[in-house]
Order: sequence, then structure tokens, then C-alpha cells
Amino acid sequence: MNMTTFDKFTQAQQPNQQPGQRAGLPARAANRWRWLLVLLCALAGTAPVVGQCVPASFSNKTTADGLGSNLVYGVFASGGTVYAATSDGLAISTNGGASFSNKTTADGLGFNIVFGVFASGSTVYAATN
Repeated sequence: MNMTTFDKFTQAQQPNQQPGQRAGLPARAANRWRWLLVLLCALAGTAPVVGQCVPASFSNKTTADGLGSNLVYGVFASGGTVYAATSDGLAISTNGGASFSNKTTADGLGFNIVFGVFASGSTVYAATN
């Protein structure tokens, strides 16, 4: 069996490696995932940062954009819908975050302080106090 220089290098004994334990496969697999992440992020026009894609630019949203509060505990996005868990309600945007409408206890929310949000299909889960 003919091994490439890369294979020989990755199979060399690593510090903290047990005798007989094969090195290289986890390192190569991790590198493949990193390159896949870089490719996917590039296709989406974002940048890879700590294992996730982040936008190449940011914009701040405030109560002027419809958020219930400027204190935001969490954000969830699905397609063009963005949910923001704030200290004064659940803000929902259906236009990619350009504007928000805020939901509070008056709209059936259990409590106005929302610590987290998740959506699956048409169901929205809000973590309140």
C-alpha cells in the first residue's frame, strides 16, 4: 500500500496519543468539515467564525424598528422571519428584520420578559419567566 506524505504525517505518533491508536482520521475529517463550512459560508455571502456563518456586515435594531426593548436575550431566524426575545415582549419580523411587531401579555404571551425563542413551522416557543 502506497501512502502519501500527508497520510504518513497524520499517522505519526501525536502527544497524548495512546500506543497503537491511529491518528489522522479525526484531523482529516475536521479539516473537511472546516472547508465545507468555509464553502457554505462563502456561498451565503457570510464569513465563518467559530464554527458558524456570520454576516459580513451587521445592522443594529432598536425600539425604533419595533422591538419591545433594546435588551435582547435571544434571536431565532428561519427564512425571512426573525424572532427576538426581549425584556419587554417577543418581537417578530416577517421581512428579514427590516421592521418588527412586538407581542406581549396583551397578545397571550405568558410573561413579557422573554429569555429565548424557537420556531418550528407555524409553532413559536417562547421561554418566559
